[in-house]
Amino acid sequence: MTRRIEGRAVLLLDNIGPEAVPILEQVGVRVIDAKRGFDKDAEAALCQYITVNFQTGELAAICLRSSTTLGAAIMPFLREMGVELIVRFGSGTDNIDETAASEVGIIVENTAGQNANGVAELVPAFMVALTRNVDKAIKAMLAREILPKLLAARAQLSDCPSAIDELVTQLQGYAKAEKTGFKGTEIEGKTVGIIGLGRIGSKVARKLLGMGMKVLAYDPKSELEITGVTRVELATLLAESDFITIHASGSQQLIGQEEIQQMAKRPYLFNLARRGVVDLAAVMAALQADQLAGFASDLDDPAHPVFGLAHTIITPHIGATTKESEARCAQVGAQHVVDWLTDGFICDGVNIPDTAIKRRQNGRLVVLNRNEPGALGAVTDCVRDRGLNIHSLANEGRERGGLAYTVMDLDDPFGEDLIAALAALPQVVRVIGLK
Repeated sequence: MTRRIEGRAVLLLDNIGPEAVPILEQVGVRVIDAKRGFDKDAEAALCQYITVNFQTGELAAICLRSSTTLGAAIMPFLREMGVELIVRFGSGTDNIDETAASEVGIIVENTAGQNANGVAELVPAFMVALTRNVDKAIKAMLAREILPKLLAARAQLSDCPSAIDELVTQLQGYAKAEKTGFKGTEIEGKTVGIIGLGRIGSKVARKLLGMGMKVLAYDPKSELEITGVTRVELATLLAESDFITIHASGSQQLIGQEEIQQMAKRPYLFNLARRGVVDLAAVMAALQADQLAGFASDLDDPAHPVFGLAHTIITPHIGATTKESEARCAQVGAQHVVDWLTDGFICDGVNIPDTAIKRRQNGRLVVLNRNEPGALGAVTDCVRDRGLNIHSLANEGRERGGLAYTVMDLDDPFGEDLIAALAALPQVVRVIGLK
């Protein structure tokens, strides 16, 4: 299990930006860019792809975005093939089973914050699109172009399907819209409430302050203070906001019927966080009852009937899909892989905390163990029982995934016998030696 850069490889999935390749190749790892993804129904195809392209023990890391799913069933296979690290080039890891990765000793990292600006810029885009009726205006222009062609085609049919008649009626309604029907509302001077003041929410706040808006924020987890932003409780934010935009982490429902009842100003609601944080049925009922002025989402189910209503927008998770965001994620994610392979550094850890302690000449041991009492003592006793002195040590654990790690630099070189002894401890999931 001695670790070397030579003979190791990295797999890139989901059309990761080309900026990642030279960063990886410059340290000597072999890079295979699949230039494709493998969704949840293509697990067997992914296993076959890996088996064909890599020798057992060669594949050290997998880098992916959102198109590929790495579920629980594939994790033992990835461990067997040598995978030590999975890096999600983005912030969300919904497509990776973190618990299963932890159980087999695979570290999961992301590139938190690198796509924050791209997501944040979508918020004012949603605001303008809805308040200035841009969506309705575009539909009107398209209807005026398409309607004559559709009417001509319908005239050629002896038996016209009812669906075509319904479409003609809908397009006629759009085409008749006059300029006065697109009268909008200006954003300047309005109040926006931001739920979640993390990397994305804080950028949203600064952008909207620059647009002349009053900004309220609710986030019990973040202590960040931004000049011009007023921290309030959720009830106050719901009652006083003309716009409400969600950027909280996690998938817990935050907006449902009860919260909508507290919205006193008939606001516009935006979801750029996760599926499930908004009750779409409650939003649909509120739009129909004129309790909400509009709703826009970058990630909810596009097939939901709420998006058939007026003043709604659904986009296919494009918040982070910018050239700049993808380039930043590619560069940072690739460097995360290099830092792990060369020094055992953990950066932006998802199922394990970060660590970056200076490495000594005699090599480094990284022990991944279950986060339970006595594990650290068993690890250090095993080293000392072999007459070796621990020069420096870092140990941290995380409840999420139940995985902890111990990074040890020794005063003397170590051999495969120590690695095998540590791996045999009941609390230990995996041991990786860097020399």
